[in-house]
Amino acid sequence: MKAFLLFIGFFLTAGIVGKAEAEVFLGWGPSVIIPISDWNDKNDGTTGFELQMEFRKFCNLWYGVHLSYYSDLPKDAALKADDTYFSQVTRLAPSLRYNFFGEKCYQSNLMPYAQIELTLSSISEFSSYGEALSTSSLGMGFALGGGAAYGFSLFNLCWMADANVKYSMPNAIYSGDSERISLKSINIALILSAQL
Repeated sequence: MKAFLLFIGFFLTAGIVGKAEAEVFLGWGPSVIIPISDWNDKNDGTTGFELQMEFRKFCNLWYGVHLSYYSDLPKDAALKADDTYFSQVTRLAPSLRYNFFGEKCYQSNLMPYAQIELTLSSISEFSSYGEALSTSSLGMGFALGGGAAYGFSLFNLCWMADANVKYSMPNAIYSGDSERISLKSINIALILSAQL
C-alpha cells in the first residue's frame, strides 16, 4: 500500500511541477469489471469507479495514471462450498495512449486511441463462507485496450468525455500468492475529465 501512495504522490507532484509545460486533465467516472476465463468461475461482474490524471502535452501521445476501485464483487452463483472468490479490487495503472487522429489536439472532435497500462493491483481473496484469506493480495500485470475521446468547451474549461474498453491481466507479471489463478477481466469505463 505504501508503494501505491508513493506512486500517486509522484504523479501528483509531476503534474503540479509540469503544469506550465503540459496539458493536465483530471477525470472521474463509472467503471464496470467483467471477470473472464477462470476468474469468471468465481465472480460475477460489478460496477465501480475510476479516477484518472493524464498529461496531454503531445497531441498524439498521452500518459498518466488511472486508479480503479471495485468493492464487493458478487460470488458466482455456482461457486462450490470449498472454493474461494475475490473481492475489493484496487488497480493503480500508469498508462500510455496513442491517438490515431490527434493532429487538432483539443478541438471538438472525436479521437480514437489505443492504450497500454502497467497494472499494480490489490485483490482480496475470500473463502466461500466470506472469511478473508491470509494470502497476499498484491499483483502486477498489464492491460491493453482502446477507446474514443471527445473534447469540448464548457464553463470556460476544456473538457473531455472518454469511453474505453481494456483487456486486463492484473497478476500476469507477478502474483503475491504463487497458487493464485491468472486473473483476467474486461474493464469498461466512461470518464469525464477537465483541464486543470
